[in-house]
Amino acid sequence: MSFLTPWFLLGALAVAGPILFHLIRRSTRQRKEFSSLMFLKPTPPRVTRKSRLEDLWLLLLRCLVIAALAFGFARPFLRDNMATTGPEKRVALLIDNSASMQRAGLWPKALDEATATLEGLGKKTQFTVALYNDATKQITGFGQSTNTPSEELAKNALAELKKAKPGWAATHLDDALAAAKDWLGDAEGRGGATPRRDEIILITDLQRGSRQQNLVGMDWPETGPRVIIRTIAPDTTGNAGLQLVRKRGTALDPFAPPRVRVVNDAQSTQSNFQLGWQRTGETNLVNAATLTVPPGDNWALTAPKMPDQNSSWKLVLAGDTQPFDNRLHLAPLEPEQLRIHIFTSEPKDNTGTLRYYLKRAFLERSLQKFELLFHAPDVGAIALDDPRDRMAIITDPLNAPTTAAIRGFCNRGAPVLMVMKEASTARTLAALAGGECNAAEADANEASWWNELDFDHPLLSPFDEPGLRRFDHIQFKRHRTLDLSGLPLATAVARFDNGDPALVHLPLGKGHLAVFTAGWHPADSQLARSPAKFVPLLLTVMELGRTQQMKWHYTVGQPIPLPPESKITALPLRQPDGKVVNLDQNAQNFTPTEPGIYALPSLEPPLYFAVNLPAAESRTAPLDDEAISALNLPVLPENDDSASIVENSEQPVNDRVMEDDRKLWRWLILAAILLIILETWLGGWLARRPAKEEVTGGEHEVASS
Repeated sequence: MSFLTPWFLLGALAVAGPILFHLIRRSTRQRKEFSSLMFLKPTPPRVTRKSRLEDLWLLLLRCLVIAALAFGFARPFLRDNMATTGPEKRVALLIDNSASMQRAGLWPKALDEATATLEGLGKKTQFTVALYNDATKQITGFGQSTNTPSEELAKNALAELKKAKPGWAATHLDDALAAAKDWLGDAEGRGGATPRRDEIILITDLQRGSRQQNLVGMDWPETGPRVIIRTIAPDTTGNAGLQLVRKRGTALDPFAPPRVRVVNDAQSTQSNFQLGWQRTGETNLVNAATLTVPPGDNWALTAPKMPDQNSSWKLVLAGDTQPFDNRLHLAPLEPEQLRIHIFTSEPKDNTGTLRYYLKRAFLERSLQKFELLFHAPDVGAIALDDPRDRMAIITDPLNAPTTAAIRGFCNRGAPVLMVMKEASTARTLAALAGGECNAAEADANEASWWNELDFDHPLLSPFDEPGLRRFDHIQFKRHRTLDLSGLPLATAVARFDNGDPALVHLPLGKGHLAVFTAGWHPADSQLARSPAKFVPLLLTVMELGRTQQMKWHYTVGQPIPLPPESKITALPLRQPDGKVVNLDQNAQNFTPTEPGIYALPSLEPPLYFAVNLPAAESRTAPLDDEAISALNLPVLPENDDSASIVENSEQPVNDRVMEDDRKLWRWLILAAILLIILETWLGGWLARRPAKEEVTGGEHEVASS
């Protein structure tokens, strides 16, 4: 038995007090009848010492009360008993398999270190093994270690580790440590405390590019797990990385080369590199440029021109000893085929109509090819199910079958733009929205302007720039007043200066309905004569048809949103290795696991995505002691002597954990309370018991007369 506060045992010496009190008497217990005391001189009672103890049971109870209190405050615990009833300790083994572990020599060293760690664990040690990069994946759990012999479990874990290999994802060190801490806490809740503190063992290159921001605020209790970091180093130090700064294309040239950054590590021995294009399966560089980047420096530059738009080209940095992050994949730029359905009764050759300006707004661009399809308002139940169908525009009231077809098109996720060039269009708006609304012509005596613009709304967020926020230079001669009280989901994104809604947004199923209460043609406004506002507004409405903004460049582990066609059918996905897999229907995105070019070949034209390494993985220099200390981790030193000193200093903490798990002191305090109750009852009973006659000799002084 051990004691957490052994100095309280000195309180047990207080049992001498009751013994002395039982030996010393200050007054006699007998009462004697006597005649007149007038001739006697009063004297105080004489203290007498008894040769034997009285009321031994009462004395024993009083001594036991003092002893129980002394032992309780000393807080006893059974160290040996704790070691035999539970695991000796718990260990969470975390092995880094992020992209930086692709460097030469790191992964074999990590496997050797993991093997030595597992073989060195005791038979009574519970452990879990996990791999981590941007996600933490358990190989074995604590539940398995309680049901399977530790030797067999370690053997199974090593077999799984030998099958694994480093991936291409980022290093989320904070998430891995948080997960291990939670696993240890759950295991302690199921199995109680252990004689030794829990341990989290990290096998990692401890690179500076690992994510650590959530570690600073993480709470590590004094009796919680401690962290042991076993850092491994590559065969050669230093590294140079290639990163994308700005994607290909500018406002004038969509095929312009990208801007890239070359980062050279401070420990690098190389400073001269070549940057050029390389085709898959080949080793020679095309359009190569020579550059010098000193160790510890980084340069941003425009890449050499891409030979052609073939997806097999990749940008390569040659001359680095660690090539894992020296390739940059760029998706080929293919024009997108888009169909815009316009429902109007306007003549096609009239220069003052909405139709005239729509044809000039949707001109062919380098990466967008528009096909404008004009329909009569009473065309009927038209089919709008082609994957190229992107948007519908309404300029006139529709009949019921046409309205139903457009409502279904919008419910499936497409955007619809309605232009109220006359108040009667409100009936079609009410039919589309499934509500009630009234419209009327506004007072046309005075011109008006857009006011109260909500730049946080997706329709106007592209204009939330200092040079684009102004709309007060666009004059509106006529507009319609629209009562939105019957459309509770409608939002006025912009209003005229008199408060009337100017631009209204209404969610409709999975799609969006945008309403202009004034036209862009000269009879209503000058909007069409402001191409910096008119064309972007139309394109912004069209982009509402995408659940997420599509782009071409992503990093490993970053979810890639799928186009609207994925809601209709399961799309095949071609991976960088050429293997084709079918995505789940209605899948909103997919997550790439390796760099390269991914393609959706069933679309027309095919849609390509370029996936590259996270830029932080190029920061391969290990964290120094100062940086590790700033993370606020309970780190146990790797040096054996230092580790032994730390373990010895933590022994009181471990003792406190074991004592707190059993709390034997509570039973001792309870025993003391019961003994006090018993002593009180016994003392009262003895006081009421008739006293025995006791003959004692004594002297009395007689007063002189």
